[in-house]
Amino acid sequence: MTTFPLGPYHPALSQPIGLSLKLRGETVAGVEAPISGYCRRGVQHLVAGMQVEQALGVMERSCGVAGQSARLAVCRAIEAATGAAPSARSRMVRAIFAEIERVLARLWLLGLASRVAGQDAAFREALEAREVLMEALEAQTGERLFWAVAEPGGVRDPERFDDLEDLRATMEDLAGPVLSWTAMAGPGGALGRAGAGVAPIAAERARVMGLVGLAARAAGVEGDLRRDAPYGAYADFPFAWQADSLTPPTGGDAAARLGTAAVDLVASMRLLRVFFEMLPRVEDTAVVPGAERQGELTGHAAVEGPHGPVEARVVLATGGGIGRLRLETPGAGLITMLPEILAGMPVALVPLALASLDLCMECVDL
Repeated sequence: MTTFPLGPYHPALSQPIGLSLKLRGETVAGVEAPISGYCRRGVQHLVAGMQVEQALGVMERSCGVAGQSARLAVCRAIEAATGAAPSARSRMVRAIFAEIERVLARLWLLGLASRVAGQDAAFREALEAREVLMEALEAQTGERLFWAVAEPGGVRDPERFDDLEDLRATMEDLAGPVLSWTAMAGPGGALGRAGAGVAPIAAERARVMGLVGLAARAAGVEGDLRRDAPYGAYADFPFAWQADSLTPPTGGDAAARLGTAAVDLVASMRLLRVFFEMLPRVEDTAVVPGAERQGELTGHAAVEGPHGPVEARVVLATGGGIGRLRLETPGAGLITMLPEILAGMPVALVPLALASLDLCMECVDL
C-alpha cells in the first residue's frame, strides 16, 4: 500500500486542506483524517471590540465566495438586537446581490469541475461569465467583489441602487450561457457523464452528518432557508419561487451535485429576473431605526449562503460596537465525511469528487 499526500496545496485543490490517501494500486483504499486550519484567521475574535462598520468589512472578507452572506447574516443579527427594520426596497436590493453572489459561486464551482474533468472550454466560459458580471458589479458598486451592500437598517449609499438597469441588462445577457450549464451538467452532458457514480453520498448519511447545501440536496435531503424560513424579500415576495420550475437531480454522486448546482444557478437567474422586474414598483417604506442601547443587546439571524445556512449571533457592547460575534458556517460535516466519501474510488477521480462537494475551507477555517 502506498501513501499519497494530497495537499494542503495541490493543483487538484482549489483551497488548502491536508489529505493523505492510502492507495492500493490506482484505488483509494483509505484516507487519514483530513487536516484543516490552513485558512484560519480568527476573524470572530478579531472583530471583538471593533465598531460595526469595521467588523462588517472583516466578515465580508472572510470568504471570497460567500462573504456577502456573512455580512448580511451579521447585519440581520444586529437588526434583531436593536429592533431596526430596513425598507422593502432595501430588502429587495439585498436579495438581488445575494442571488448575484450565488450566481458567481455556482459558476466558480461548475468551472472548477469542468477543469478537472478535462473540459477546458467550459472552464474558460465560466471564468468569462464571471468576469463580465464582476465588471458590471464594479460599475454599480465601485468594487469587483466586496460590494459592502448590506448595513444595519438597510443598504449603504442607497442612491447607488436607485438605478440597476445596467446590472439587469448584464444578467439578461448571461441568461443564455447560464442555461447551457443545465445541459453540460445533465445526464447526457460532459459533466454529468464524468461525475456519474463518483463519490456518492446516501441520503441517510447526509442527514446523520448534518450536511447542507449542494451535497445534501443532491442526496435528496431538502433544505433552503429562502423557502423554509423566508426572510427579507424572500418573505415579501414568496411567489418568486414559482419561477423555479427545474427539478434538481438526486442520487448523491458528483453528477447529481453538479446537476443540482446548474439547476440552482438557473433558479437564481429566474429569481433575479423577478426581483429586477418588481424593484421599481416596491414602495420605499420608512426605515424603522434601532432602539437606544440600554446595556448589552443580543441578536441572532440566519441566511442561506451559496454553501448553505450562515448563522450569526452577536452581542453589541454597551458603548457601541461589537462585544462578541459568533458565525456558524457550513462545511464541517463534509470534512468529517471525506474519508468515507473518497474511499474505494480510482485516485484519478478524486479531484472531480472534491470539486463537486462545494467544500469551502475559508468558511470552515474562520
